Parts: sequence; C-alpha cells; structure tokens
Amino acid sequence: MPDVISNSIKENIIKSGVDPRTISYIEASAPGYEIGDVLEVFATEQVFREFTQDQQFCALGSLKPSIGHATAASGYGNFYAGAIIEEYCFEENSDLREAQQIECITTEQVIILSAKTTEHLKAMIEQLWQFTQSQSQFLLQDMAYTLQLGRVAMPLRWAAVYVRENLISHSADTQDFSKDFLRSVEARLREMGDMPGFTVEQQIRLLKDLASFDLVTHISGQTSTHQMSDLEYQILEKFPMILATRERFGIFRQQLQARLKPGLTLASVPCGIMGELLLLDYGSNPNINLIGVDLDRQALNGAQAEAEKRGLASYLSLRREDAWDLSLSQEVDILASNGLNIYEPDDTRVTALYRTFFNALKPGGTLITSFITPPPPKESPWNLAELDQKSLSLQALLSLRLIEGRWSAFRTHAQTKAQLEEAGFTDITFIDDRARIMPTVLAQKPLKGGPEELVP
Repeated sequence: MPDVISNSIKENIIKSGVDPRTISYIEASAPGYEIGDVLEVFATEQVFREFTQDQQFCALGSLKPSIGHATAASGYGNFYAGAIIEEYCFEENSDLREAQQIECITTEQVIILSAKTTEHLKAMIEQLWQFTQSQSQFLLQDMAYTLQLGRVAMPLRWAAVYVRENLISHSADTQDFSKDFLRSVEARLREMGDMPGFTVEQQIRLLKDLASFDLVTHISGQTSTHQMSDLEYQILEKFPMILATRERFGIFRQQLQARLKPGLTLASVPCGIMGELLLLDYGSNPNINLIGVDLDRQALNGAQAEAEKRGLASYLSLRREDAWDLSLSQEVDILASNGLNIYEPDDTRVTALYRTFFNALKPGGTLITSFITPPPPKESPWNLAELDQKSLSLQALLSLRLIEGRWSAFRTHAQTKAQLEEAGFTDITFIDDRARIMPTVLAQKPLKGGPEELVP
C-alpha cells in the first residue's frame, strides 16, 4: 500500500517539475482509517528522500480536526502524528503563518479566456488584443489575475503566454511612421503651437521629411551630401548628440582595445548588437570570453548574427537579463555599458545599477561607461564653441518635440563620480568628447581592501 501511495506522489512531482525541497507545506488527506496517517507520512517520506536528505523543512497538517471528525480519534491522531513526525523530514505545523511572498514574474504571464461559443471566444480575443495594443500602462500580472478571479470556466478555452519587454530605452514594438502615427503626432504639434524659430507648419514638414527616410549605418565623411536629403545630412553630420555619440563610441573602442589581454572576460550591458566588443581586434589576444546581456530579444539576435559574421561566435555567450539583476558575480574583467543611465531619472536606481556592475566585476576589474551632461541653459559643461547652433536647435525640435526621445536623464561629472564611489568604485577617470556632451568614465574595482560585495 505505501508503494502505491508513494508512486502516485512521485509521478505527480515529476509531472509538475517541482523540487520537493521547495515544498513548505503538505496537507494530509487520510480518510480517518486507523493507519491512514502513518501510511501517508511513510509514503511521502520515501519520495522526498529520493530528492533531499534535509530535515524539518516541510510543515505537515490536516484539516480533519477542523471540519469535524470523531473527537477522540482526531485528538489521538494529531498526538500520534506529532510523535512520529520527528523521524521524518517534516515539522509539525501548529501555528498559523503568513504565506511567504514570492516576487512575481511581470514580463511573462499566462492569459486564459473561456466562452460558450466560438464566436464569443473570438470576440473576447479581439477585445483583449485591442486593449493590449492601445494601453501601455497596465500591470500584466493584474490582467492575468483579473481574467480568472470569480469566473467560471466555459467549455471553450483559449490560453496564451503574453510577454512584455521591460525596456526603458524604447518600446519592444517601437512605433514606425505609419499614417495613423503621423496623424497623431501632427495633431499634437498643432495643439502645442509655434515654438521659437519654427512655426507649426515647419514642424509638420520636418516630421514628414523625417518619415521619408531610414537612419541606417553611416560612416562619417564617407557619404556625399548628394546621396542623402538635407535633413539626413544635418542629422548624421551636424547634430551635436550624434557627433558626441560617435566620438564616445570611438573612445570606448580605443580604451577597450588598449586593455585587451589573452584570457580576459569582457561583458557589454546592455549589449545591443555589441559593436564596441565585436569590432575589436582579437588577433593577438586568444582565449577571450565575450558576454552580451540585454532584455531586448532583437538586440541579442543582432549580436549573435554580428558575432557569426566576424567569426567570433565561439567566444560569445548571450544572456537575456535585466541589467539591475545580473547573474554575473565576480566573473568579468572589463564591463562596458552605454545607454541605460541616460533613460533612468532616478539617481538611486542609477547607483544601484553601478553597484550591480561592481558585483559583476572581478577584483581589479574595470567599468567603462558614459553619461549625458546637462544641456544649456542650465549649468552646463557643454563646449558651445564646438557646436553648430542651428543644428542644436533643430536637434532639440526633432528629438524632444517631434519624436519625444526618452533620453532625458542628465548628470554632471560630480554626480556621476559620487554615484560610482557610493557603488564601491575607485580610481575614477573622465574622458570628455570635444563638446563635453557624452563623457566616457573609467572606474576600477579595488583589488583588495575595498568594500564587501554590495547588495543592489
């Protein structure tokens, strides 16, 4: 008899994929037979011992006394269960306890719908689709919960795993210049009215010009102005932010290349298509390990394709993770990061990000990152002599008013230094671009004697 019970328990555990060591409570279901409780405990013990030898980690209880059973038998049964439980991996559950709150997964949820007819089910699916496409501010886990709470399952059922990318730099399904999108932006511009130097009509013409071309890979100075529109040329060759980004990219590559040694582990977080690492020359530095981390699946796919194109796929490992919750722990010699802090206005979260990078680095490891300094008219380090004022005004119009760019978290050199020091870094060095818009910063994790690994 115990074998029959244990086989049934084991079969269900294997099917569910649950590790018995993670089970914290079991409810006995013996129907009150004289030996029922003993058989249950013995059979469950047999199964659990195949997975763990730990003791006293799982509470064992029964509702029989609460729902009504022969008083004497119930009292004796509980006493007997308490006596025999000491020999097993279970502990007696005599007190009410708060259920342990487990952090829910907010990026992936199972959405379930049910209906009596096919037509009704299709209509519900369409309503769900319309809602998710039109609304961006809702909690995925709340939607999954609400769709099940207090609802009776109908004969026809539909289920899907809904995935949401928690990307702070851009939407996972970034809006293209569709007619509906252009109409909505045009309506917003008309409502906002003229701005210094640009009438509403001029703004709308610029919007339509912007929608007419694609921004693709561009090598500065190698494309004639006759091969692109005037607006394209202005953006790619004159916009201060584009020039600063391009210069920052060159500084990153220069600093990374100078630090290469055989056997190093380099990481890029977030990696994008990983150009800073994949474009380096590894000819004299064998046995390099490259790690790319990003939440964006398209970015990871792009990095994989670029690595294969350059013959570096065997050196590359990719991870789909949140930069604030890295699985890396003292594994990386050099960590390069560009493009997260500029989207995060919360200084506390930026410091936590740097602390995560600190924990990912080996002692003596180097962080190479960047930030955007405050633009005029605020207290700004920007070198205005390096900037084309007409292009600066046009950049502000396009990025802040027309396409509403998400990068808006500006920080000074002093703020960035303080945040890095709070995260545990030392030997902090800044390398400015010519316009002092997007400085590169190098920071070291101490070899020894530094702070303990910090919790982000």
